[in-house]
Amino acid sequence: MLACMDDQQLPGMPPPWPLRVTRTGDGRAVAVHAGPVLLSAFGAGDLEMRDLVICSLTEGSRFQGKTVAAAFGIQPSQVSRIRSRYREHGARGLVHQMGRPPILSPARLRQARLWAGQGLTHAEIGLRLGMSRSRISELIKQHGTLPAPGTLFEDTGAAGAGPPSRDGTAPGQHAGPAGGGEQDAGNGDGPGTGGQPAGGGTGAGQGGGGSGDDRTGAESGGEGASWQVARRIESGTVACRYAGAMLVHAFTDRIGAQGLLTAGTGASAAGAGAPADDLGILMCTQMSFTLGALTLEQAKHLAGADAGALAGLTSLPSLRTWRQRLGELADGCDPLALQRRLASQMLAIEPAESQVYLADDHLAEYTGHQGVALGRNPRRGKPTKGHDDTYICDLAGRAIAFTTGEPSALCTTLPGALAALTDALPARDRPGAARRPLIVFDRGAAFGSAFTEVDAAGYDWLTWRRAPLAATTLLPITQTITLRGHRKRQVAWTDEQITLKDYAKPVRQLTLFEHGKMVAQAISGRLDACPAELAGWLRGRWAEENMFKYDMANYGLDMLADYAADEVTNTKLKANPAYATARKAETAAKTALAAAEIALAKLLADRTITAAAKNSVLIPRAQKEIGTCRQKLEAAQAERKKHRAKLPASDIDPAATRAILHINRRCLQLTLRLLAANAEHYLARHLNAYLQDDDEYRAITRETIIRGLAGTITYAPKNITVTLDRPGQPRVARALALLLAEINTSPPALPGDGRPITYTLRQSQ
Repeated sequence: MLACMDDQQLPGMPPPWPLRVTRTGDGRAVAVHAGPVLLSAFGAGDLEMRDLVICSLTEGSRFQGKTVAAAFGIQPSQVSRIRSRYREHGARGLVHQMGRPPILSPARLRQARLWAGQGLTHAEIGLRLGMSRSRISELIKQHGTLPAPGTLFEDTGAAGAGPPSRDGTAPGQHAGPAGGGEQDAGNGDGPGTGGQPAGGGTGAGQGGGGSGDDRTGAESGGEGASWQVARRIESGTVACRYAGAMLVHAFTDRIGAQGLLTAGTGASAAGAGAPADDLGILMCTQMSFTLGALTLEQAKHLAGADAGALAGLTSLPSLRTWRQRLGELADGCDPLALQRRLASQMLAIEPAESQVYLADDHLAEYTGHQGVALGRNPRRGKPTKGHDDTYICDLAGRAIAFTTGEPSALCTTLPGALAALTDALPARDRPGAARRPLIVFDRGAAFGSAFTEVDAAGYDWLTWRRAPLAATTLLPITQTITLRGHRKRQVAWTDEQITLKDYAKPVRQLTLFEHGKMVAQAISGRLDACPAELAGWLRGRWAEENMFKYDMANYGLDMLADYAADEVTNTKLKANPAYATARKAETAAKTALAAAEIALAKLLADRTITAAAKNSVLIPRAQKEIGTCRQKLEAAQAERKKHRAKLPASDIDPAATRAILHINRRCLQLTLRLLAANAEHYLARHLNAYLQDDDEYRAITRETIIRGLAGTITYAPKNITVTLDRPGQPRVARALALLLAEINTSPPALPGDGRPITYTLRQSQ
């Protein structure tokens, strides 16, 4: 009777007994009945017994799973999972794991303890086991480390084997914390670097990914823990996956970056073997940006020893030390002046083409909660909070000077950017009586007042005219011009001189036509330039837009360094509520007056009303209404004139404040970002002289060589040799070999080190 059978199998049989699951009155026990028969009883909290009963009902008595699920008040899918566990593991699979599951199996935990005893960092152990660094630190702190097993045979004659250290660890390795101490306790900035010794056992170690913790054993509470400190490499060989980035020193050495960074930031430089100095911090930052880390936090994903070797250090510094010291350097210097000095040296070795410079502003978005001023963000199409940066670059797309501040219009920020450009230009290229460089910008600064300030700064200017376009006084001329690739195109244009409001000098105006209609007008203060040159320079303004797009994606041009800000009284002009109220009242009075006058006109035109009624009652009433409306309008206009349209926000609300973001730390990082970007640009242009690939030379330089080419860096007492792996493409390998030969004619030096660098290309096998 317990089986749930089908009537078609056994005709005439009575229906099966229903399955019922009930609880006792106190709810402590559960009873399972099939009709009048008690099948099982168990405690309400005994989930294992419940699952076992479910399996017996579905497996033995052949009750359907959905029937059992309905009786027990659970989902059929849960019954299916219980049966699957029972079939796979038996009754043991029905045991419920209570509490937190074990983090690691005993075998994996022992392996983690062994690795910790061998000096591997908690971050590297977590990477191998697929766990977080904090979880590994917790386990090692709880269970301690295990000593590394001794070798059966001691290889005393191995090359590069240094003497054992006093704490019993190999050179370049960490000693395990005594008593299971936590290796990275309290440091959430990034993992340490437990490096292997480089050739020669001199401490030029290669460690796991991420930046190292530079605390010493004395700082770790006296528990006997030893921490590897980022130090300058004296000698040794480093197998570096980023060896191609060493080519960047060819640019930084040529512009004298070491002297400029030292003088501009007050950074100190230490000799070989000393701990990481200020100049090493700056070079690590630049190299991290060169390798594609858009923020300092992303530098944790770089191999610490490999990236540190690019700056002559055994590893990258820890993020805590890195941020703190970089911030101190930024707070004590003028990053904008430093950028101008670096740009001046860059222009001294490679002047700008045609002395033409491009200016535009760019909003670096701020996502914090503070009341930062809003600016138009063209990427979002709406106002957003952030920094407003104004950049000036040349036609080649090299950033030369920049200014930053609260969001504003280009016509407001352009004069300050021009002053920065003038300071950055070498003496031979600065504006003067016989030399007037050309500045090209968009319609954002196309105002007479802006033209006057640009002219007073000693620059000629070129921009597009704001709408509406002015009618021309000349007939268009059709001329054939030759474009890139020897393509020819006919252009219809006029060239005339005009005058503009708020600008005292004559202005040259080029009007372009298409299909017989004006489509654009270019205006310029340079009266003697070729029209085709002016059109080409305006088209070349896209070099700056491309620079924004390229450097944002590859060097983090719009990244913030911190969210620190000063809260000040908001004195910016804001719409006056009293003026807005008076303006609305005036508009309402005008509307009422217009309605009254329209009503009078309709009354006069209505022929259904007798003249007597109009003259005696209706017209006087309408005229009186019009008079009343005029009085209200005059009163509203008088009230509106009492109020200013805009007032300082603090006058409207005495508690109004605004946040002004700190700029020094971001500007120093931005200077190092531009230094990395300009170094890549320099190498790409010199490589393309041999490669001759105008479409891909930038990508080949950045991805294939700088960020993608491995090799070895050999540090000798008197020089440094970089041996690069040979690129896969023969044309790239040939061009790179020629570029290395060019650089080796005047070997650069590593900043803060002084040893010359020689580059070689590994021979093909």
